[in-house]
Amino acid sequence: MSPFFERPCTSGFHGSAHHQARICGLTLVGLLAALLFCGAVRAETSETNPPAASALSTLSDAVQALALRVHPCVVKVVATGFLDREQESADGGAVSQGQNSGSGVIIDSNGYILTSAHVLGGADHAQVTLPSSSLPPGRKEWCSAAGKTALKAQVVGRDAETDIALLRVAKTGLPFLPLGPSQPVRQGQVVLAFGSPLGLEDSVSLGIVSSTARQFDPEDMIAYIQTDAPINAGSSGGPLVDAMGRIVGINTLFISESGVSEGLGFAVPVDLVAPVVEQLHRTGRAVRAYLGLEVRALNPPLAAAWNLPSAGGIVVQDVDPEGPARDTGIGPGDLIKSLGGRPVANLLQLNIGLYRAVADSRLDIGVLRDGHRFLVSVEVRDREPPVSQIAAAVGKRSLISQLGVFVTEMNEDLARELGQFRGEGGVLVVATLGETLALGETLAVGDIIYRMNRQEVTTGAQLRQLLSTLRAGEPVAFQVEREGRLRFVATNIP
Repeated sequence: MSPFFERPCTSGFHGSAHHQARICGLTLVGLLAALLFCGAVRAETSETNPPAASALSTLSDAVQALALRVHPCVVKVVATGFLDREQESADGGAVSQGQNSGSGVIIDSNGYILTSAHVLGGADHAQVTLPSSSLPPGRKEWCSAAGKTALKAQVVGRDAETDIALLRVAKTGLPFLPLGPSQPVRQGQVVLAFGSPLGLEDSVSLGIVSSTARQFDPEDMIAYIQTDAPINAGSSGGPLVDAMGRIVGINTLFISESGVSEGLGFAVPVDLVAPVVEQLHRTGRAVRAYLGLEVRALNPPLAAAWNLPSAGGIVVQDVDPEGPARDTGIGPGDLIKSLGGRPVANLLQLNIGLYRAVADSRLDIGVLRDGHRFLVSVEVRDREPPVSQIAAAVGKRSLISQLGVFVTEMNEDLARELGQFRGEGGVLVVATLGETLALGETLAVGDIIYRMNRQEVTTGAQLRQLLSTLRAGEPVAFQVEREGRLRFVATNIP
């Protein structure tokens, strides 16, 4: 098992043992309840007879102590260079030169940092600003309050689908917040969001859980924790923690009509984050199992049409005739009730199970059909990731400025990832600039370029050299493989 899940939290907080015990013994929820009760009690205001410590001051002390515990583990992340700009391209492969700023949380004392994948874009490295430059003598689990340290961070891996990325800095002995074990998240629960909103480092905001499983579409495979704790641009990658300082989610986005927080913030639940991070740490990428089943959430209209007692759950819509589940007997209309012996009630739980599944093993699926339950055993296959996700994971890519594309040399690993490779050699188009520079047909992300004007292409440098012999406006034809088929792309040099 990954070290992120084995180590106890080494964070603590300053103060006497008595003060620590007093604060730790109080939960924010209990303090809020006490505060409401005290609101009905008349407060003493005489200067000669000052009131006893109020519930409000006790609540304030508890929030301060919690912030003191978490802040040393939260960092600012800045990525600079040619970054992915998915909103500028339908295929998610557009890039432009710029800078992204976000947040992160240290999850291991050996320098592993968790952040959002969209903060990094396509960058291979990032700069991480730690909360301080030194540790207090005798208290190595704590950062000091003075000074900051900026370190170069290596991208260990990223997963665009869950918007999770793992970084590592060359520094050990760091304070950290471990992932898990996960705790139940309930509507109305008090949470705090940490990060660097709008670049303002070491920020914290307080709120509650508005929804425990918010989906933007009934068929989304991710259900977010929704919170009214203010989350703004730059908060992405920071931790959402409960009243005990445990990570319950990673802040990833907010919805706003004004461009700033309106109390609609969303975090990826730690239950989904944990298996993705474990894969990134182990292999540098996250792969979800493929069962060959098309599923959706069972909504109230569908449940009513089938005379089912209640909505909720997962229904099979289609079975891939070439997929692993084709001969198991499972079919459209069946309800999935468990995966690998664990109950699944929604798409989020199914998605978590698919990230945990091991390729080439077998997975038991609990099925409900016409009131009868039965098990089917399915061989687990790794799902082929989309081209845009493969492109984001490619570390070495070369800009072909004449065409406005980035390419990388084909190899066996890339061919296996793509599941297609009809030629030898070639270069893979992994990204394009925000606006294409070509004056005719265009190359697309995922194209494998084999030839240019009938001359073989094996490296980016060779392609660049061939293009340098042509003048602006001259025609050029590429032989490419696109979605498993060979085709010619004819255009003109801009």
